[in-house]
Amino acid sequence: MASNNTTATSKKASSKQWAVGLICFIVAFGVVKTYRQHNADGEMTAQGKARATASMQAMQDEAAREHPEKPLGEAMRDAAISRSRATLAAETGAQKADEAAGQFLGYYLANVRARANYCRSQGVDITPFVEAFRQHNATFYEQSRVIHARGPYSADALEEMLYRQMGPAMEQAVRATTEDAAARQNVSVVVVCQSLAASPVEAVDVLDLSRVHPALIQAMAAAQ
Repeated sequence: MASNNTTATSKKASSKQWAVGLICFIVAFGVVKTYRQHNADGEMTAQGKARATASMQAMQDEAAREHPEKPLGEAMRDAAISRSRATLAAETGAQKADEAAGQFLGYYLANVRARANYCRSQGVDITPFVEAFRQHNATFYEQSRVIHARGPYSADALEEMLYRQMGPAMEQAVRATTEDAAARQNVSVVVVCQSLAASPVEAVDVLDLSRVHPALIQAMAAAQ
């Protein structure tokens, strides 16, 4: 009987709650742009961490205030995509490509690094989800790297600098949205993390950026 209850709980936790993942890509772009223009010294990184945390918290507070009926991750996703669409529409050419690639990188790192780190801190290994996410987004990731490599830093260096600066804010956002999803489903955050590992393909499909924000993907593809 206990086994049946556990199965039911796991299914409940895996029902369309991966919208918590579509966060971070709009805030991250400002960091990428700054690194393209300046040297990423220690002072800049410290200032960047503070700005990133403040920006993410402001988005989180605004989303919760304006859409209390929605899961926090879903509300933050909608706010981020709305801002992203407006920003991309205002840019053309190389600047639009830079914008799109920076936003994508934030989205990517939030899921393959920040989410994995958070769930690991809860004792859950979500490697199946991370691997499925990487595979699903492989083409988009390579497109973003081609665009980033046109700047003063290599794609690898830019990614590491970005996560060093944005990582704490991303992980805080992942924690907040996961806790909100768990509370709304009346399960633990461990169960939410476990649902990602148990149903990685379905989870990645819910987070499919080409479906929920095709303009960003199109902007990167046009710049290749």
